[in-house]
Amino acid sequence: MKITLRAIFGISVPAAALIYTALFFRKSLLGPFIIVLDASIIVAYTASLLTTAGWKSKVQNTVCIFNITYLLAELICTLLLSYGLLRPDLRFFYNGIEATNKPLAIYDTVCGYRAVPGVKRYLSISNGIAEIDHLTTANPQGWYSKQTYTSGKKSKRIKRYMVLGDSFSSGIVLPTSWPDQVQQLLQANGNDSIELYNFSVDGSGIQNWYGIFFKEIVPHYEFDGIVIAVSAELEGVPDFDRKLIIGQSKENTTYIGVVDITAQRPDTTYVFDKAMPVAAVYNDEKLNEIKARYTGNGIAPFHFHAVKTDLHFLSMFLGVTDGIYKAFCFSKNFAAYNKPYETYYALASKPYQMKYFDDRYKYGYMLKKMMAYCLAHGKKIVFAGIPDVESSRNFVAGQPCIYRNEVKFLADYYKAAYFDGYSLLQNKNTAFVDSIFYRFDMHWNTKGAGLFAQRFADSNLLH
Repeated sequence: MKITLRAIFGISVPAAALIYTALFFRKSLLGPFIIVLDASIIVAYTASLLTTAGWKSKVQNTVCIFNITYLLAELICTLLLSYGLLRPDLRFFYNGIEATNKPLAIYDTVCGYRAVPGVKRYLSISNGIAEIDHLTTANPQGWYSKQTYTSGKKSKRIKRYMVLGDSFSSGIVLPTSWPDQVQQLLQANGNDSIELYNFSVDGSGIQNWYGIFFKEIVPHYEFDGIVIAVSAELEGVPDFDRKLIIGQSKENTTYIGVVDITAQRPDTTYVFDKAMPVAAVYNDEKLNEIKARYTGNGIAPFHFHAVKTDLHFLSMFLGVTDGIYKAFCFSKNFAAYNKPYETYYALASKPYQMKYFDDRYKYGYMLKKMMAYCLAHGKKIVFAGIPDVESSRNFVAGQPCIYRNEVKFLADYYKAAYFDGYSLLQNKNTAFVDSIFYRFDMHWNTKGAGLFAQRFADSNLLH
């Protein structure tokens, strides 16, 4: 067998693609097929070197054309990356780029997932704009808070409240969550007799809260009441009908998945192969490099920036395909109640009744069990309604919001305290709404959360 430069070229390219795929994408949707394809090419080319048959030259020419085409694709992809015309981390995201400098999540069968303790940098790029870049803190217990949680209270005079909420309350999109801000405001005013422990989880709802309340809070913490922080999501899945969000960081990526705990119990063997990648994990140098591409008004700067070639085309091809597939699996499992909007506008102008809650939310019984426990054990209940950007715009335009009516009704029904987050918007306009939310991320920004925290602290609902 005569080894020539052509032979080396014919084998080395598919061999590199095979090794790269086997190392980083062997579990992806197309990974096994790419591995088999590359192995077949290597075998065919090797066989052509050992034979004198007429098909020898045809096989070698075909492989060489394939390799040249692939290398051109790599070159084009590298140039597009270098000029900022292609997102370098598209394979992780379907609506932008999210990345951290440390792993985010630890899978937990009770909570869905906990945050990896410590300080970490969070970068979010939406529509070509790097609009979030800050440090966020998770405590040793795995919750986004600058406080270290203790089982017992330091003093009987302290009133401790446990906050259950979603991404508006967990704090990953902010340097400091609103519950921590309330705690700080109260202490700054000389009130150190109230504690807020934040057990909110990004993407969570009633199924996460149910497990956290009965398996984390009740058996392990002394507390005096709970705060149910419900966000109004007109176009999203309502908090009272969300399945269990689970998460895990591995292989430099953070994944989230969904489990319906009414159908199956999550366990330590849950496989994240079909979970959706939501955040990459890179060092600060890489994060800075990514951020530099997305500044200004959302258009990546057209200038050359050296990019280290590492099989970009193949990683994009495999990663994007795999990401789309996992996003499809995630979305399919994350489907809301089978008629999520049918009664929304019909109920907007009607006096709310518990029948409407029962009809709308098939997991509503979980909230009822939590309320029953609190009422039976003398725990104070506070419902806090958090407006999202769409319902906020509707509110300032004078349109009714069923979620606001719903939370107020639940507070009255259970004789609980009620904090109306929409009070931030009284006599305001759309420009004000835009000033308190991120432009594309859709969560409230530091100003919005700060105003909410200030009003909540001033409400005296926790005394």
